[in-house]
Amino acid sequence: AESPLWLQTRLWNAGIRPINNVVDATNYIMLLTGQPMHAYDAKLFEGTKKIEVRLAKAGEKLQLLNEKEIDLDPQDIVITDGQQPVGLAGVMGGLNSEVTEDTSDVILEAAVFDPALTRKAALRHDNRTDASALFEKGVNWDNTQKALDACALLLRADAGATVLAGEIKASDQDKEPVVITTTASRTNKILGTDLSMDEIVKILGKLNFGVAVNGDEYTVTVPNRRWDIFIDSDIFEEVGRIYGYDNIKSTHPATGELTGGYAADEIKVRHLRGLL
Repeated sequence: AESPLWLQTRLWNAGIRPINNVVDATNYIMLLTGQPMHAYDAKLFEGTKKIEVRLAKAGEKLQLLNEKEIDLDPQDIVITDGQQPVGLAGVMGGLNSEVTEDTSDVILEAAVFDPALTRKAALRHDNRTDASALFEKGVNWDNTQKALDACALLLRADAGATVLAGEIKASDQDKEPVVITTTASRTNKILGTDLSMDEIVKILGKLNFGVAVNGDEYTVTVPNRRWDIFIDSDIFEEVGRIYGYDNIKSTHPATGELTGGYAADEIKVRHLRGLL
């Protein structure tokens, strides 16, 4: 059926066309959490009782939801029913598993797909979507389970759905948070600032980053929601951003002075050329 008007309005405001209460729920959760999702008509899986994610095989084809038929590449990640592809992972679902007004059971899918393969697939098939744009940039793996649960809850509340127990998981490994150790002196050297350790800790505290101090050294535990931070330079960038770029004084680069002129060998070559 149609989604409630409040949900349709929020999708319209975000530039997304409302379709039905199932698809709208997945799109709304994508906007809410940054986690792309997809809903499949469960009827398609009744024969095989399988859902498999794999690389496409040479010669396989798939008709996407926009009715565009594509020739799959061996580097495309596809969702299958154990036999035939039913979706191009991270880009768009297949028309054969589309949720329609005749659908009675749906399977919700949320995942973290390889950013590079997703980007290449979207470009290869000239089919960039909101989902592929998010996967290209990288999604927060910590939101995947939350998004799945939230979407199921939304369908139960607004679509009269019954949520069945049980999930199929390809992997369910706990990912350790990123821990970065650096120093206040290096932070100031890179940024060109003169911040005290207390000021650095206060700035990182505003971002809800865990910080442990040991003299001039400090260790930052990056929360899972900030999947874009890997090295100390990323921490310096956050400190500079919150401190305010306008507050950083303009200075000349600290480099050794160099005099102009040619190297000795170059002088000889040029002299010979002049003579000849």
